[in-house]
Amino acid sequence: MLDLDPLVVTGGMFGCMLLMLILGAPLTWALLTVGVGSAYFLWGAAGLELLAISTFASMDNFLLVALPMFIFMGLMLQRSGITDDLFDMINKLMGYPGGLGMGTIIVCALIAAMAGVSGAATVSLGIIALPAMLKRGYDKNWPPVPLWPAAHWAS
Repeated sequence: MLDLDPLVVTGGMFGCMLLMLILGAPLTWALLTVGVGSAYFLWGAAGLELLAISTFASMDNFLLVALPMFIFMGLMLQRSGITDDLFDMINKLMGYPGGLGMGTIIVCALIAAMAGVSGAATVSLGIIALPAMLKRGYDKNWPPVPLWPAAHWAS
């Protein structure tokens, strides 16, 4: 086990991740490689065991049982057409460009606060909001953007 200053470790991890991103590695692989590599570098084989234990411990969370039902709820709302009417109302209520994005943030924050799991709100509202925003002329790369901060603010 190495005894390094936390600032040095953080700077090294950030620098390695930034280098991987500059070289063209996808973000997920850059984060995975830097995290696992740092754990092995700092704690040896025990660090890898710690990663495995913490991964399985996070999957043992009872709240994760509700995730499939929230995804199913989002699909049912989207397929029934209720959400299209809801987003029509939000769009008319806001009355200006970008209003639908702000309305999506509010709805996502409310769903995440009620569900208690921000991932459930992000997935279910992503299923609901993406088609509605694309239908109203939003750029196809932009609609997920309002969902990310809203889900994290509510958690």
